[in-house]
Amino acid sequence: MEAKFERIVKVLEDLLREEDVLAVRIASASGGSIGPPQSLLKIKDMGVWNMVNNTVNEAFTIFTKFGPYGIDKMYLELGEYEIIFFRVDRRTLLIAVIPTLANKGLLEVEIENTRRETINILKSSGPEQ
Repeated sequence: MEAKFERIVKVLEDLLREEDVLAVRIASASGGSIGPPQSLLKIKDMGVWNMVNNTVNEAFTIFTKFGPYGIDKMYLELGEYEIIFFRVDRRTLLIAVIPTLANKGLLEVEIENTRRETINILKSSGPEQ
């Protein structure tokens, strides 16, 4: 049986196959993360991706503060990139980087599908790792 970790990586790699999804990962409030190998990422400015990864705690702070008001996603524009934070659950975020001028509506559907698949994997019984 495939471990949850491997199943989540596979779902993220599938999302990364979308032309305008440049980088993606799952981040945990406890500091852990799951993502495709860096060699598969299409983002040109790795400094932006590193900054996102190094400041994910601040994203969790915002989601916690706005939680009572129903926050489920957050967007940041950084130059030619848009960073989308989708809430998977109270302690988990799906983070995706897309080009600023991408068709966000279509991509949101794909990211939402990935979020739902991730939730199903996390809820499923079976090996954790």
